[in-house]
Amino acid sequence: KYTAVRPDSMTFEPLQMVGYELTPAEILVDHPKGVEYAHILKDADLYPMIFDKNDEVISFPPIINGTLTMVTDDTKNLFIDMTGTDFKAVNYALNVLCTMLADMGCSIETCTNHYPDQDIISPDFEPRPWTVDIAYINDYLGLNLGKEEIVKAFRKVRFDARQGEKEGTIDVLVPAYRGDLLHPVDLTEEVAIGYGYDNLPTTLVLTASAGQYHPKVEQQNDIRKILIGMGFQEVVNFILSNKEKSFGATRRKWRDGIIIKNPVSKEYDTTRQDLLSGLLQNLQDNKHEPLPIRIFEVGDVVTLDKREETGARRDVHISCVIYSKETEYTEIRSVLDTFLGLYGIENFTLKAVSNPFGMEGRTADIFVDTQRIGTIGELHPEIIENFDLEEPVTFLEMNIENL
Repeated sequence: KYTAVRPDSMTFEPLQMVGYELTPAEILVDHPKGVEYAHILKDADLYPMIFDKNDEVISFPPIINGTLTMVTDDTKNLFIDMTGTDFKAVNYALNVLCTMLADMGCSIETCTNHYPDQDIISPDFEPRPWTVDIAYINDYLGLNLGKEEIVKAFRKVRFDARQGEKEGTIDVLVPAYRGDLLHPVDLTEEVAIGYGYDNLPTTLVLTASAGQYHPKVEQQNDIRKILIGMGFQEVVNFILSNKEKSFGATRRKWRDGIIIKNPVSKEYDTTRQDLLSGLLQNLQDNKHEPLPIRIFEVGDVVTLDKREETGARRDVHISCVIYSKETEYTEIRSVLDTFLGLYGIENFTLKAVSNPFGMEGRTADIFVDTQRIGTIGELHPEIIENFDLEEPVTFLEMNIENL
């Protein structure tokens, strides 16, 4: 049975803590998975719980299962419980998982879920019926396929299909594991796959035009050429980042930024506000490589800005780091002088500042005329330790929007 219990009303033995009987409330404090997902049940008076017929705990969703469900080399039967806030999405996910197991040779059995208003058998592999116009498909694909050819294309991609009851249509049965089909254009894509992309006719557009790079892209390409010529290697990181690694590990307090409401992974719960944090992670992942390591990145950062229509502003930054036994401020300063000189900027000045990233007295802001465009310096020893690095690091980061 799937029910709800009070946080301190019972105990059970959770996975990964064999021999320890804990209440649901204790699991949220003492169990690693409980700590990780405790926020989901914050301020809840009742916690969800799934029991078997002997009133033993199968699962405390979405936190942890009971040891009753522990899988070993001798396990032959699996009970799959899947919970969520969207009934349709949960059932699609269940169908995908079950059909994948069936494809591996497993036998799938159903169970009846008793809801207050109805009983539902799951998993439900009943295909979903769709009707699509033949003319719609041909118009999108630039073809003139007959109904037999379209039916054949559907069946090649494992969709059952037949001529529709209405003239000029095709009735399609969509497999239960295909929850990604939302619109007739999705079915048109399946026909294209079944027909074969290589068989689609190639045509030229009616209007002749010549493409060219956006000026910002040309600027970034010029910067890449300069830095590669100076012995740096380019890296490309995700624009999504981790709040703790970007700020906590770099001696900075969180400042207003974009928080992803429902991130796929906790590793990507915000957008980056600088490139340097990502480069430090690259150094940590590659510190075993031969020294020196000289890497750079040119890419977008996102900051909140009420003046923008979307409430956020995207700027292009450049950042470089040098990781070696001998690197110091003088070396990264020579990189800055050479870069700005080759870029045609001579009227820049430096002003010593206190910066969480840098060592006191070895860090400066970069100004062009009176506008601050970036920071340069030696990385603070605490950050070096936080990223488990073993040698000094010098860094440079600039906003190139107005260069």
